[in-house]
Amino acid sequence: MKKINFNELLKNINFRFYLLLLALIIFGLILSINSEDKSLFGPSTGKVVMNLPLKASEMDYQNLNQEFTNNEMMKDLPKDTKILLRFYNFNSGFRQWEKSYVFNLGTFVEGSTEDYDLLLYMHSSYLAALNSYSVCSIIKSANKNGDLGVEMNLPATKALWKYRSLLKYKSCL
Repeated sequence: MKKINFNELLKNINFRFYLLLLALIIFGLILSINSEDKSLFGPSTGKVVMNLPLKASEMDYQNLNQEFTNNEMMKDLPKDTKILLRFYNFNSGFRQWEKSYVFNLGTFVEGSTEDYDLLLYMHSSYLAALNSYSVCSIIKSANKNGDLGVEMNLPATKALWKYRSLLKYKSCL
């Protein structure tokens, strides 16, 4: 096995070029992280902007209850559905949970459960848009902006079979 001599390696022009390129990339990443916009690669242009408040109001939560009980997508859910819907904000610099709702047996009530099929969590600022936008467009926007999360307590195949009636709404994601 040949021993690598680091001094000879530094004399090699290709190696120096790649070393310089690597240093420039690292330097560029450090500059972009320390810039005013805290995203890794500069300002994002792919986010959907809806002019939303930082936190949902009590009226927004009341509208949510009305919107979800009258929504076609919710009516298409199986009867034995158990979905936990949680809302959060980042007003204090970290995630703060605001309110939780359980959709079970066709009812939509404030509360929580550990025995859910699906957990959906979303930034509460999207609730203000319920008066102006459809539920589907709000879900699309939250998903695109990274403000929507989904967890399943069911195996994927069982969840797909149980919620197959929602396949017609796959464009909402």
